[in-house]
Amino acid sequence: MQKKPLLVLLPNVINDEETDLNAFFPQEMIQFVSSIDGLIAESEKGGRSYLKRFPFSEGKTFRDIPIKVLSEHTKEPELAELMGYVKSGVWGLISDAGLPCLADPGARLVFLARKEGVDVRAHVGPSSIIMALMLSGLGAQKFSFEGYLPKEAVDLTAKIKLLQQRAQKEGSTHIFIETPYRSIQLLERLVATLDDKMKLSVAFDLTMPTQKVVTQTIKEWKRVAKIENQKPLCVFVLSS
Repeated sequence: MQKKPLLVLLPNVINDEETDLNAFFPQEMIQFVSSIDGLIAESEKGGRSYLKRFPFSEGKTFRDIPIKVLSEHTKEPELAELMGYVKSGVWGLISDAGLPCLADPGARLVFLARKEGVDVRAHVGPSSIIMALMLSGLGAQKFSFEGYLPKEAVDLTAKIKLLQQRAQKEGSTHIFIETPYRSIQLLERLVATLDDKMKLSVAFDLTMPTQKVVTQTIKEWKRVAKIENQKPLCVFVLSS
């Protein structure tokens, strides 16, 4: 008898070197992973590394779980093909790090699954976006996630000024991210562009031994010595 279709959103670790599953995942979710019929991930390598973390019953290993890829490059016909797999049983969906569907292509599949009547469920887990906001000490009554800011200098400066205006006018907080090799440049541009009274929190290397969260005004940021790690994993939180 064919299983009722189910798509389960599974959390991933933020730190690839994390080995203690119990530190971030509920026990129910840890046990559930071994029962899925397949896994949808941003890459086959990432999916296989994810499955290797979990225990499996005797006679079954992480290699027995089929993996299908859903990335930013996945086309509509390929998305429809993925839905075919999802409809065949119980499938998990993961992001490269943290929670799926947040700054992640998985949202496209979830939208399609709901449109086609497939049951979608989610397990809780770590999210660098939410953790950075919680640890920042900045207002969380009204906030938005901006994803990646523009790469071009002119567009980036204009976007930073727009976020500042919104924060000042609305009393809102804005969260955004950047790739490790551009994080320091973004921090420098923020400090050079924003008003001295604006508050900026930067969460470095969340969940890692090197984790550090610095929240201060732009005036205070201007006095900070150069960041030693030139490729940090950062989440930025901006408020007035």
